[in-house]
Amino acid sequence: MHFRGKPRGVEPPLTIRRFKNRKGAHTLNVLVTAGFDHRIYDVVVNAPGSFHDAAIWRISEIKQYLEMRFPRRYILGDSAFPITDNLIIPYTRRQAAEDVERALFNHRQSKARVEMTEDTCGIW
Repeated sequence: MHFRGKPRGVEPPLTIRRFKNRKGAHTLNVLVTAGFDHRIYDVVVNAPGSFHDAAIWRISEIKQYLEMRFPRRYILGDSAFPITDNLIIPYTRRQAAEDVERALFNHRQSKARVEMTEDTCGIW
């Protein structure tokens, strides 16, 4: 989400500068957690554009909720996220290029992730 101007009313410890993304635009970085049923289970909408996806995941309530209540439930993430007990990410390109089974895993993991979260955002 891009702002037409600079964000207003930013409370400390955040600064307006933190809302600038890597391209220099003022933005919010939004994390949506959705399921195979196209239901949205969590949305984080208060992260400045300078925040990395991994940082938002680390502080998200859904991460703590899953770790405490559902330690054997998994979320599919892309390569911007770290591997955690509840988060499965694809193999690196190098790893996938060296092993056809890893490449197949990446293909299936990506397809499932797109069908869940990205399609849900499109429906939303």
